[in-house]
Amino acid sequence: METTSNEPVGSDSLRVVTGIAWSRAIQDFYHPPLPEPEIEHNHDASSFFYIDSDSWTVHLNTAGVPIHMMVSDAEEYLTSVCHHEIQHYLLCPFDGVMNGRMFVAARKHVNDATAMFVCNLYADLVVDSNLLRRFPSLTHKRINSSIHDSAVRVHDHSDLWKLIVTCYRVMWGFPIPSTVRISQDIFEAASEIITAARSSIDDEHRWPKACEKIAKIIDEWTPEEQEGLPGSASGGSKSVTQENIDGSKKTINIPLDVDAIMGNPIEARNGDRVEKC
Repeated sequence: METTSNEPVGSDSLRVVTGIAWSRAIQDFYHPPLPEPEIEHNHDASSFFYIDSDSWTVHLNTAGVPIHMMVSDAEEYLTSVCHHEIQHYLLCPFDGVMNGRMFVAARKHVNDATAMFVCNLYADLVVDSNLLRRFPSLTHKRINSSIHDSAVRVHDHSDLWKLIVTCYRVMWGFPIPSTVRISQDIFEAASEIITAARSSIDDEHRWPKACEKIAKIIDEWTPEEQEGLPGSASGGSKSVTQENIDGSKKTINIPLDVDAIMGNPIEARNGDRVEKC
């Protein structure tokens, strides 16, 4: 199917563009031994973009491409998304053992869902710090587009989303949408999180301790939160079933704005590895 760079992307065109983006990203990382990605267009999926930590299959849901994006921009955006997911395989968490160590460290201070959020937030900070050095233009455009798109998709923002975008502001200088107001306690928590991240981001031996520090910061930020994700009250959410390390299952509400900017924040840890760590 032919597409032109100045037309909005439809779901059929997106599948073609995603295949091109994947090929480009794999080449950029010298063809790591990853299986072919799963490409779909499903607005009801629990996450738009993620890598399965059991099979290391990258899942690319084209419904997550920012609204009204043109073909050429979509190809660049998806290439950067693929870079990001490949780096979760190559860099952080790299394997289930490190993922488990990070989770167990965070779990000392927060519940299972929040511990997984901490691990995913920290892994994103590690991965995107690396990508901003290696592919600065593509990565900057992708993060900026994700912030803007998540702000447009949801108007009544959760405090958890505000915490994430403030972390991006403090860490890398990305602008916070002009319609969003950040409270002092959110800014202070984000600043503390980034201080913990910056001091450890290039030393994998310090990643679990960094996750423990970040979990403690989040626990102190919302001490009244006992179940589920902190700061989740918003204009909309989706329900996701989480399996805990004891085998029990719990339904967790994921704010739609958080899902739009970072995917399902409690997704896919290797439970067997976590129990052994």
